[in-house]
Amino acid sequence: NDLQCMIPPTNSPTLAPVKETATPSDTPSIAPTSPPTSTPTGVCERGYGLLEIIAEGDKFVDEVSWNVRDVFGDVVIASAGQNASDDGVYSIRECIALKSCYTFSIHDSIEDGFVEDESRCFYTVILDNEVIASGTNLLRDQTTMFGAFCLENGDIACMKLGETNPLSMFRLELASHNGRDITWNLANGAKQIVRSAGPFGNCHVNTLAMCLPTEDCYEFTIADDSGEETGLFTVMFSHT
Repeated sequence: NDLQCMIPPTNSPTLAPVKETATPSDTPSIAPTSPPTSTPTGVCERGYGLLEIIAEGDKFVDEVSWNVRDVFGDVVIASAGQNASDDGVYSIRECIALKSCYTFSIHDSIEDGFVEDESRCFYTVILDNEVIASGTNLLRDQTTMFGAFCLENGDIACMKLGETNPLSMFRLELASHNGRDITWNLANGAKQIVRSAGPFGNCHVNTLAMCLPTEDCYEFTIADDSGEETGLFTVMFSHT
């Protein structure tokens, strides 16, 4: 199967040379430029960013749920208890710590998408004006990790105040051309399911990060009921 949809092309490089800048003034301004604000949005305190989640769909309340968790599994914000505006749009804003790693997860329990009309359903996740995840006509699950610490040393990112047992970061990257038949789960040494997800939508890249006890033993299982090569995945576990 064609997996081109999972690998976005790189931007074309600029062929034209950079133009020479203007000659500096002999009498430059003495006054310095204004210092940058602590947060681009002007809403959150220093060290925090503004997380915005916007979702629309007639069946959103009954069929679709979502949440944002930090790497320790604590829910930062969730769809439970949220109310739509008069025009059916859910818009939530929350300040979150920037020096962390998060996973946005959205799940369609009925697995038929928000609504039949693609133009009337969407979700967008934005952190300080940067789009983290978005989609239309959600089919199945989608997970997206984001944050400054997601790709850092997992053992350091998973250090938690008051935690006596060392933790390491489990990361998953899954790209699927046809994700409707793909599911996965992660079990610990006691055969308990730590996390699972799927099936997924088509042409999506799903990423996830979470901290787990370093000294435990884990088994990752992924299944593709289609019997075809419909995706690529990478599993990482930081451990020194």
